[in-house]
Amino acid sequence: MKIIRLTSENVKRLNAVEITPAGNLVVIGGQNGQGKSSVLDSIELALGGGKGPAVPVRRGESKARVVVDLGDLVVRRTWTASGGSQLVVTDREGAKQASPQTLLDRMTGKLSFDPLEFSRQKPELQAETLRKLVGLDLSRLDEERRALYDERTVANRELKAAEIRMQAQTHYADAPAEERSAADVLAAQNAAAAHNRRNDELRHRFRSAAMNERELQRMAVAASDRQTQAALEVQQALAELEAAKEATKAALAALAEGKRAKEQAEAAEAAAKDQDMAQFAKQIAELDALNVKVRSNKFRAAAVARVRELSSRVDGLTADIDAIDGKKCKAVAAVQYPIAGLGIDAASGAVTLNGLPLEQASSAEQLRVSVAIGLALNPKLKVVLIRDGSCYSMRSACGWWRRWRRRPGRKSGWSALAWIAAPAW
Repeated sequence: MKIIRLTSENVKRLNAVEITPAGNLVVIGGQNGQGKSSVLDSIELALGGGKGPAVPVRRGESKARVVVDLGDLVVRRTWTASGGSQLVVTDREGAKQASPQTLLDRMTGKLSFDPLEFSRQKPELQAETLRKLVGLDLSRLDEERRALYDERTVANRELKAAEIRMQAQTHYADAPAEERSAADVLAAQNAAAAHNRRNDELRHRFRSAAMNERELQRMAVAASDRQTQAALEVQQALAELEAAKEATKAALAALAEGKRAKEQAEAAEAAAKDQDMAQFAKQIAELDALNVKVRSNKFRAAAVARVRELSSRVDGLTADIDAIDGKKCKAVAAVQYPIAGLGIDAASGAVTLNGLPLEQASSAEQLRVSVAIGLALNPKLKVVLIRDGSCYSMRSACGWWRRWRRRPGRKSGWSALAWIAAPAW
């Protein structure tokens, strides 16, 4: 279906115009401000509904009208200067169509009215448009890849942390595999402490016997003095003399016993030898240092195992991501694109032309790609409007258009009417 006649009255700068295309290409030329754009706007306003100016009525007129004859359908749209509008779509027999705008929306493609919009889109939107056009749905693979990439990012973060922990642990080659207990050293230490306590007790006994000896010696001297005094006073205290003798005898006996106790205590004190307590502290310190090395070796061994585990996990995730990239490359390579050399980069997802990003292509190349995308996206109505054609290589575009219509495998009945606004050549 294509436009076979266009009638436009009082639309923007137009008074009235009627065009009956004689072929598949209509070139509208003229100076600035003579209504070239108004002709294109008439088509867009008639078919596109809300697109275009809110009130397209020519200044000074009460209403505007556009009639687009599509062969099987006739589209009539009118506007009033007050802002009202009416749309009527009839078939070949004149019967009105229900929901006329919905019908037109199904007939026109997204880029039909301005295929050059594709060249102005951002790269990510271009890629999305092209993927939808060729039926290339990589969303599932992209989602899988995104999940694997995020998982690998977390694993790499954990791997770096594990490597840092591993490097922080010093390995001691001279340390045994397991820690050693200080129980034996502590037992020997306790035994030595008990031995030294016994020696202290013997020393205490010796000092007590020595003090007792001195006290007894003092008592013996006192008794002797009393004996001497008693002897001088024998006549006065014979009875006291006898008692003093007995006391002296007892004191001498006690003195002898005290001397023996002193000698025994002195011999025991001389035989008592303290054990060196510093050796036990040294042994415990050596065991602690050794056990620190053992624990460090164990921590480092665990860190090495964790690094190996995470490295293996990262390698596996990388292999999965590479596999998904391979699937995407195969899917992208298997797609039939509307123009030779056009493609989608599997890694970045950007649209490419002859292996380079489309944005690096020349204006003429971008024009050819944009028109091809617009034509391919146009489901039923074969109408393409190209605005600002003077900014592009129009002769190149028209030549490409003729070659595109003669491409091998083109379905019969496919044709398009390109309305191109440009200065006269």
